[in-house]
Amino acid sequence: MLVVAGCTQAPPQQQRIPTDPALPALEWQTDLQGDAVEVVLIDRKSFYTVEKIVLNGPAGQAYEATEITRRIFDDDGYLSGTRVGVGGGSGGGGIRTGIGLSFPLGRTRSRDHVRTETTIFLPNAESYRNTVADWTIAVTLADKAGAKSTAVVPAPSN
Repeated sequence: MLVVAGCTQAPPQQQRIPTDPALPALEWQTDLQGDAVEVVLIDRKSFYTVEKIVLNGPAGQAYEATEITRRIFDDDGYLSGTRVGVGGGSGGGGIRTGIGLSFPLGRTRSRDHVRTETTIFLPNAESYRNTVADWTIAVTLADKAGAKSTAVVPAPSN
């Protein structure tokens, strides 16, 4: 299945990916930082796995992200998983210290969201800037059932 979004730079809330309203939406952001394009995707439903991110140019150039970082956050914005803490205090019985360990017991992952990010370095940033309107970013997604789709968003110009 191919999902194609519009070809003009639009804020994430104006352009839904994937475009199929039956599927959970992803929030996305792109940015041009020096000689690199940064891509951030936020999956609030933890529904997708981002398999590939490719920057596509007007003359057939294709620059695939070589490293994609995927982090899972819980609803309060912290990385989920096991946490360790050290504490201390004093009271009527003297000074006390302790070590705490917390981990989710029986908690479903449905409250978590996934943040996927990558940086694609441009071999010729000047050429990119001169033709930026003709560049796109293709994101290949796999849903929980394994069905694949591709979302295409405009490349950043800022």
